[in-house]
Amino acid sequence: MFCGKLCDWHCNPANAILHLIAFILLVFGLWFRNWWIILGAIVLAFIGHLIQILTKKHPLVNKPMMRQIPRPVAKPVKKKRR
Repeated sequence: MFCGKLCDWHCNPANAILHLIAFILLVFGLWFRNWWIILGAIVLAFIGHLIQILTKKHPLVNKPMMRQIPRPVAKPVKKKRR
């Protein structure tokens, strides 16, 4: 259940990009032990969640989950009679 909700939240490209930038800033801030960069990464992730909450009624992208995408089903092969 949690993975499905997490994937739904990251279908929004603005949220996904902000989280990616926040993760890069977090690693960079931890590497240099700079609390201002770490705080900036947390703020960017928070802004990404705010964008998702504000656009919940009107999503920017309408992507279904992978389990909802119809998959083609192969038909069984019939043997030829001679």
